[in-house]
Amino acid sequence: MKAISFSIILYQLLCTVITVLALENCTPNSSPVPPPTSPTPAPAPVPASSPPATLDTFATTTDRSLTIFYDAMDESSQMFFNTTLIKQYECMPSYTLTFIPCQKTTESNGVLTCPGKVDPTCSLNKLHSCAIEQIPDRKKLISYLACTMKGVDVLPDLTVCAIQNNVDDAALQACIRSEHGTNVCKVYSAKQMPDMNTLPGLIFKKPEVIKPTDLFQYLDYYRNHIAKFDLNAAICSQLMTSNAPSVPPQCTKELILGIFYKAMDEKSQNWFHALGPVYDQFKGFVKFKYQPCMFAELSPDGILDCQDENDKDCIAGKTHACAIWLVDEPKTLYQYLNCIMQDPKTVPNFEKCATDFKIPYDPIKACANSIRGRDLCYESSKSRPKSQDIPMFSYALSFDADASKKTSEATDLQTVFCDQLTKYKITPPQVCSAPKCAGK
Repeated sequence: MKAISFSIILYQLLCTVITVLALENCTPNSSPVPPPTSPTPAPAPVPASSPPATLDTFATTTDRSLTIFYDAMDESSQMFFNTTLIKQYECMPSYTLTFIPCQKTTESNGVLTCPGKVDPTCSLNKLHSCAIEQIPDRKKLISYLACTMKGVDVLPDLTVCAIQNNVDDAALQACIRSEHGTNVCKVYSAKQMPDMNTLPGLIFKKPEVIKPTDLFQYLDYYRNHIAKFDLNAAICSQLMTSNAPSVPPQCTKELILGIFYKAMDEKSQNWFHALGPVYDQFKGFVKFKYQPCMFAELSPDGILDCQDENDKDCIAGKTHACAIWLVDEPKTLYQYLNCIMQDPKTVPNFEKCATDFKIPYDPIKACANSIRGRDLCYESSKSRPKSQDIPMFSYALSFDADASKKTSEATDLQTVFCDQLTKYKITPPQVCSAPKCAGK
């Protein structure tokens, strides 16, 4: 079902979102803005006069800064660099990128240590710290950093990456071994964001004006899904949740609604059933992102616990997670999920529901019984908002407790969706302006 490659989909998605009113394609900028040459953030770029109506034009702050908190040996950070940043950064040329590595490093008696057995001395994070300082060309820097982030089980061949990107390998290696390389990494490590439980963290502000609530974490939605992440969707999210006077049309096609739930929870099931009557009314206006394994925990020996008496082995949660990963057509996916949410105390007939909606069941079953199913379920749990409510909801990748409660308790989802679309500057469907008949 996933015949199209990740890279093609990500590129096409990018070019769709970033397309400007006067241009047909994403065109790499010929003069990229260099990253900061030291841990001190670079000054803000000066906006050009009469800029075109691109996402760059509508930045949430006048300095147009994107700060990336990451760790060189973190799997999600590596995926972000290699599947997202390296393909998308040229389409946001007026953003100043500030890289903050060393996010998993710890210091004791002046010595840096990193988790795991592969790189306990933090050599790769030191390399990144040195490269950020030594390589002024942004395109070359990102390509080099991505080249060195090819796995968490082995250190890369730094010489090969240096040759491929025409950078000074000897100078970088010397920096890694020096006290200076250690000190630069320490400076970055000290900039760790509070409450960051997922890497990388993205913030569309300069580091000195960051607040914890500004943090936008990469792993908001299922990391292993085919549409891993879109920087431009994140930019749109920042605009739609800000007081920006206007939002570019590229941002306003659909409102992303995150649904955080438990597969065998009665309230979650009731909400899914209530969605059915209004689902078609908001097709093309509201995009549903399902997160089915609220509060699931993974033990040190790899056992997943869904914290649910009715789903002790997480089979329902893993089946939901695998269906979300495997079923591409949005309405078919919703119908299947809704079908297998009929009774909080009885394990549903997953196969019958798949047959009813013409979905191949064997791949879902195989996934649910595999490590992939476990990981998909657990990752969806990690991305939940910090709340104990079930279900919970986020709009435009942003969690608001009041909006979540209204959505959860709504007896009229049509009105809730209409209000949220208007709030986020998206023209709602005609049903939102139609008068309601008495008694309905």
